[in-house]
Parts: sequence; structure tokens; C-alpha cells
Amino acid sequence: MDRDRAMKEMCKKIDSSKEQKKKALKGLLIPLSSFIAVMLVIFLDEVLDLPYVIFNAPDTPINWVELLMEESLCVMVSIFFLIIFYKSNLRQYQSEAKLCKEHARVLFLNDLMDHDISNMIQIIFNYLVFLSKKSKLSNEFKKIIEIPLNQIKRVTKLISNVRKLSSVSLKGEKTEKIDIYKTLIYVIDSIKSSFPDKEIDIKHNLSSGEVIIEGNELMEDVIGNLLHNAVKFNQQKEVEVEINHSLSKDKGCWKIEFKDNGPGIPDSMKEKIFDRLQRGDESVGGTGLGLTLVKQIVEGYGGEIWVEDRIKGDSTKGSDFIVFLPKSN
Repeated sequence: MDRDRAMKEMCKKIDSSKEQKKKALKGLLIPLSSFIAVMLVIFLDEVLDLPYVIFNAPDTPINWVELLMEESLCVMVSIFFLIIFYKSNLRQYQSEAKLCKEHARVLFLNDLMDHDISNMIQIIFNYLVFLSKKSKLSNEFKKIIEIPLNQIKRVTKLISNVRKLSSVSLKGEKTEKIDIYKTLIYVIDSIKSSFPDKEIDIKHNLSSGEVIIEGNELMEDVIGNLLHNAVKFNQQKEVEVEINHSLSKDKGCWKIEFKDNGPGIPDSMKEKIFDRLQRGDESVGGTGLGLTLVKQIVEGYGGEIWVEDRIKGDSTKGSDFIVFLPKSN
């Protein structure tokens, strides 16, 4: 929050065009001083006849025409370059002002979504839940109510992801030692309770205190999104996810793989699914902000993430999400 306030204060200072021009003019002090120094040297050289003074060369009369031409040329060159420097500085401050305005706009929209819209959605959700529990309602009507309830849950999740994306993109996050095993166990329990109608078999070879990274509570979103996608988009009778880990060759990173038996991801979509500006066919799973959030969090930790085929060369036999996370020292 302190960083956001500092950014807002800085934006106020460079927001006006008058302030931008003033800063651009201040940026001319150094080049202007250099040009004045050059003109002074030329003038002193001609007036004092420095070669005569220093090397005892023959004294020559002052050539005022030559001096005037040299000084005029120096003035014209100075003005030319000062105009270039001024325009360059002005463009820089205008760009900074534009970035500040965009930053303020993102903060405003994030605040609006985080408070006003979230509160409105929560009120609607509470009324629908209250209505769905009325005993006089028919089963058919209760099923109809379930539709907007599920959509509200999706909107709430979307708002949560947007909020976290803003946090990762704009402010950054402090890190601490995170035991991947504890996070994984918690997420697995949560995933299974979220899909009570699916047979879910998640196998892993992690143990407590083994895989430690520098992260924060957002690590839960990384594992949660990967497992949620693996289960949600899987049409198999039994959803199978295999999680393996190992140290990288240089032993500086943990390599964690999430392999599933789902529909897989075509080669044409393997990079796009991590792009917040791209949306693909949801049948291949994991498109939208979820994986964008995962990528930004992982890269914020100094790691990498990409997806391959579970069985090389056959994208229809499931996916293998590979995550590299720096090992905690």
C-alpha cells in the first residue's frame, strides 16, 4: 500500500504538461553548460591567442569575422541539439505520465472490483443461497437456482485471479521458505472435496521437509490451478494425476512435473494457454487467467513453467506441466 501511495504522489507531480516541460528544460542544463564551455574556449582562443601565449608562436591580430562565424556556427549547432534533447526529455516525461495514469487506472479498477463489485456479488449470492434452502421450492426450481449460483462462484474466482494478477504485476511479493509437501496435501484435499462426483487418484513422491522453495501463499494458487485444470477438463472415468519431483542438473532448482490422463493440449495451444490475452477452446483445458496467474507467480519466484505431452508425440494422451522453482538455501 505504501508503494501505491508513493506511485500516486509521483503521478501527481508529473501529470501536468507544465510540469513535464519544466522537467524537460531542467534536463538541458548539462548539455547547455557543455555548449557554453565550448563557445567560451573558442572565444578565449581567438581573443587571447592561446598558441602565442603557450608556445610563443607569432602573434596574430584578432579575426573578428572568423570569430563571429565560429561562434554563430556553435550557437546554431547548440540550438539544434538542445531542441533534440528537449523533445527527447519531454517524450520521456510524457511516457512516464502516461504509465502513471495507466497504473492509477489499474489501481482504481482493482479497487472497484475488489470492493464494490465483490460486495454486490456477495449479496446476490447470499439471497440465492437463502432462496435455495426454502423447503417449499420444487426440486426443479432448486436446480435452476444452482445455475446462477455456479456462475457467481466462477465470477468470484475470476475476481480473485484478477486481484492476484494485479498484486503480482504491480507490487511484487515477499518470499519465505515454503514446504511444497504441506501445500500439496492441502490442495489435494481441497480438490477432492470440490469434485465429489469424480474418482480422483493423485499420486506423488514428495515427503515433508524435502522440497523447500522461496515463495509465499500464492504457491497454493500455482498447485491449485494446475490440479483443478487436470481434474475439471478430464472426461475419463478415473482422473489420474502423477506428481514427480527431482533436482535440476545444476541442483539450483526443483523440477516438479504434473502429469494427467486428460484430453491433452495441442501444440498450437501450448504457449497460448499461459497468455492472458489469448483464449482458446476450453475443451483442451486451462485457458484464461488461471494459467496466466500461475506463470506470473512462478516467474516472480525466478522459476519457469511450460507444458509438454505426457506421452511424447501424442497430445491426446494427457499433459505434463513442468515447473522449475529455485531451491531455498
